[in-house]
Amino acid sequence: NWKKREPRKSPFIGGIEFVKRLQGALNDRGFHAGTVDGLAGEGTRSAYSKYAASLGLGDLRMDSPEVYYVAYKLRLFGDMP
Repeated sequence: NWKKREPRKSPFIGGIEFVKRLQGALNDRGFHAGTVDGLAGEGTRSAYSKYAASLGLGDLRMDSPEVYYVAYKLRLFGDMP
């Protein structure tokens, strides 16, 4: 039996589209998140931590509640579906 597969989800709050926007914004600001693919890999997590530290938030993990503040500072919420 053929089953319709669910879309692959990113292992991060917000899903693949959110992570793509996060990666693009981090790359644009020089934090080198790597390829904009929607997967929260090592490069994305490292760039996120460095950006959070630049905001004075310390070394945050991407699954911390502060992710929304970081996303706000990156202006990611403007036109998200």
